[in-house]
Amino acid sequence: PNAQIMKRYILEVRYLNIMMGLLKGFKQKYQDMFLSHF
Repeated sequence: PNAQIMKRYILEVRYLNIMMGLLKGFKQKYQDMFLSHF
């Protein structure tokens, strides 16, 4: 049961990291777009 919990924890952390990376990427993209217009 312990290994199962660890597996789930790792999956959730990985998912969170991916989501954070995507958000950072989108933010950077929008900032670049916004700055290039002015």
